[in-house]
Amino acid sequence: MGGQTPEKVVTTYQTAVFRIHNPSHRKRAMLDDALTRNHRAYSKVLTQLLPQVESYAGLRGLKRTSAIQKAAATLAKPLPLAIGAKAGLANDVAGQLASHIELREKKKEQETVSPPSAAPLSADPSGWDAALDRLAASLTLEEEGAARDDLARQRRAGWRRPVLFLKNRPADGFLVLCHPEKDDYYAWLNLHPQDSRFARKVQVDGLVDIRTGEPQKFSSKTGALFPLTFGRQHQMDRFIRVGRPQSAKLLERDGAFELHVTFEFRHEEVATARVLGVDRGIYNLASLVVVDDQGRALAARNVDGMELRHVQRIHERRQRAAQQRGRHYTSGVRRAMADEAVHRAANAVVDMAREHRTRVVLEELGLARSGSGGPRRRNNFNRLLGHSQYQKLQRVVEYKLRANGFPRPVTVAAAYTSQTCPECGLRDRENRQKLPEGDGFRMDRFRCVRCGFEADADLNAARVIALKRLWREGLPDGKRKKLEKELDAADQFDEFLKNCARERGNSPPGGRKAGTSEGGGLDVAGPIPPPETAADSHALARTSRRKKTPAAKPPQGSSSSEIPPLPEGESPGKSGGPDKFR
Repeated sequence: MGGQTPEKVVTTYQTAVFRIHNPSHRKRAMLDDALTRNHRAYSKVLTQLLPQVESYAGLRGLKRTSAIQKAAATLAKPLPLAIGAKAGLANDVAGQLASHIELREKKKEQETVSPPSAAPLSADPSGWDAALDRLAASLTLEEEGAARDDLARQRRAGWRRPVLFLKNRPADGFLVLCHPEKDDYYAWLNLHPQDSRFARKVQVDGLVDIRTGEPQKFSSKTGALFPLTFGRQHQMDRFIRVGRPQSAKLLERDGAFELHVTFEFRHEEVATARVLGVDRGIYNLASLVVVDDQGRALAARNVDGMELRHVQRIHERRQRAAQQRGRHYTSGVRRAMADEAVHRAANAVVDMAREHRTRVVLEELGLARSGSGGPRRRNNFNRLLGHSQYQKLQRVVEYKLRANGFPRPVTVAAAYTSQTCPECGLRDRENRQKLPEGDGFRMDRFRCVRCGFEADADLNAARVIALKRLWREGLPDGKRKKLEKELDAADQFDEFLKNCARERGNSPPGGRKAGTSEGGGLDVAGPIPPPETAADSHALARTSRRKKTPAAKPPQGSSSSEIPPLPEGESPGKSGGPDKFR
């Protein structure tokens, strides 16, 4: 792949939550008034612009958003809002309408897509009853969808749109300020117009803007200063000391007022020289393999997913049982454990990328199909991979990579990555061995039926994913986006694999002893303990308290000479012991 010339900076954004601490009656009334006025203004501007949606649909990209934003700003100008709130309102309406148009374009098969709307400020019992009657009497999907949307709006009654602040300045935006001696933090919010009943001159002096580090001295009649409270150690280390405030939104949650501040982080781009393939699955939530330009595997790791899968199955059974009895089933255990597992896997990806300075390659799960053209059926693979945590893993990996200065991950087609031999290029379903186990079988081993190459099945798939990226990047520009079947024989993926093997000095197919790691194999064979289980979901939820049982290490006589042994506590294969949540 070769080294890359680094970009100057990588910019990422993350939001910190600050709570407005114990506002006085006057300041609470001021915040309530700002939220209510902003909500009514949003509803009014949105209602006026909805009839013009068709004209905006003819525009594309930034032109569409810019046109909507300009029209919204014109309608918001005479409204009794603060200057900063007007700019935020135009931005909010433009985003909602642009997203609505994009959704309509993606769902052309459907008759209608419900337009955006503002929730009523107060509940209307008659409106709720009328929506229920319309739902019961609906005869078409369009009527049913409209009734459900009405019910959703009634359910959100009383929820007010947040006030957006796009600028970091006292006249028409917000500031996060710090007292240099007391180490107290405050937010300056531009909340109301000059003629508001809350307009009162406020003098700010001696506070430091955390964005610029400069002391501030100004007076204004259109805003107020609010003390902030937050998790001091977490927010200081993660946001205030290393980021720059960019925008903010004021909202009310459970009777308290919060300021959500988006911070900007800048990092130098990391020059990458190798490729890290990531295979996502069920038994192993993520399998990672680093390869060099010749396709040689340099490092490997499995992040076990058996415990998460066990929790999923327990709660799915309980959910089905509850639904059969007509009850609603909710549980936060599955979501909490899934989120923890996703972040653990993402951290493993980032750690390996940082250690080897790699570009990360993921497989496109949406393209994974069986050889017959239908969805994979083994162990409900698609149903489990369709769960949100598997898609969330890709988003979290992308963010964490960018936050560490690495390029965004790229993707390759997932088809046949688990059946392809990286040594001789043979693609055959028989390469995934079905080994008897109890009343069923296991498929955690890969063994090429032509050349005898053996490896852990998931690690081999991750290596093939990385090799696919190397292969695509090595094609001429005019061929990189073509389907493999459209390429000449010399440009096929199997020929690329054979060429890489020859460059590594490997023996021809069939000339290498089966089970060896000659040429960068991923043999991690050895005694594998059964996965640890728990009596019920309560024990599974207390994973931090459970006794850690390290997985078995590869035997001393393992034939793997190029892959370092997996770290203690890591799962060597699909049936390995669980990689504990840390």
